[in-house]
Amino acid sequence: MIAEKSVNLAVVDDALYGHHLTHNKEKPDLERWERLKNRLADEVAMGMTIKRVAIEIGKPGRYYDAVTEDCIIKWASDSGWGRDFPRYVDEQASYSTNLENSIEALFERMDKERASAPFIRPGTVETSIVTSVIDALGKARKQIKPVVIEIPSGCGKTSGVEEFIARARKAEGFDCPIWRIDMTPSMLKLKPVMASMLLAAQGLDPAENWNITDPEHVLEWKLKGATANRGGLFIFDDAQGFGDSKNEQGAIIFNQLRHFTDKRLFGLAFMDNGEIYKSLKGGRHSQLSSRIEAGRVKIEGITDADVDLIMAAWQVSGAKESTYCRKLAKQPGHFRLLCEVLESCLYEYGMINHTLLQKVRPV
Repeated sequence: MIAEKSVNLAVVDDALYGHHLTHNKEKPDLERWERLKNRLADEVAMGMTIKRVAIEIGKPGRYYDAVTEDCIIKWASDSGWGRDFPRYVDEQASYSTNLENSIEALFERMDKERASAPFIRPGTVETSIVTSVIDALGKARKQIKPVVIEIPSGCGKTSGVEEFIARARKAEGFDCPIWRIDMTPSMLKLKPVMASMLLAAQGLDPAENWNITDPEHVLEWKLKGATANRGGLFIFDDAQGFGDSKNEQGAIIFNQLRHFTDKRLFGLAFMDNGEIYKSLKGGRHSQLSSRIEAGRVKIEGITDADVDLIMAAWQVSGAKESTYCRKLAKQPGHFRLLCEVLESCLYEYGMINHTLLQKVRPV
């Protein structure tokens, strides 16, 4: 239920004119703010974007402009932001309270839609893989070092990354210095990588700020300024392209990024399938490979206990079903393949059992 308009005021000193001049501010409902902020972090981890939230909300209140991504990030990072009492007589709540009302109404609509949906895809399942990824990312951030996380494709590395970021946002706010860079073949050159890092650290959308003409050394200076003393972490997803033996740029990029950790500016985490270390090991890249060896985290494949957790999340039970899921999870694609088959079974038949699973994909 949307909270009633708040008139709970707190008198605060004016920072410019001193103790004699005061103005009124709303006192935040910290329990409500915490609950909505954490729910937002979970929704973003499951695929919703802050831009989508801003579009859905539109204008929070009668007199305020349309909400922006920046406003949502500031609200979710500081419980006291936007609490100035409005100057309009017939506007009884601050910007942030109106924003909270709108966010809560959005979540209520989403809950109703999900309740009437044929099925709901489970959120993050904390398997041993997800836990290991979270621990490795924490190590990279705390120790301010390059960490290469080797993990088979389809085992849940993306879920681990998303959960790590969600937890950081809940604890530190949405402006926490955790930056995720999704690597693609077109990014495997030094300038696109550094430009993407700089835009991420500045909180800018690459789609709207792509025209960066600075040379690499200027990008380096700017990136140092944008990240200094923030205790941040850059996560490079699908980073195995750095290990492409046909592309010498991988070693050049890795060597440049290693320089930032040497300066203790931020940690680095590379989500990899084993290609980076393999390509740099020995030869003229031995210095780089030794750095990787020191921070290399090799995560083995899935366990039966992990499969049990996935089955429980999808509400699947039965001896035959368990045998089927274990066999499927050992094939290429692992958990991704298993979840896709479970989802297809629900979509096609509205339920999951061994007979229906065999119809979707015989094992």
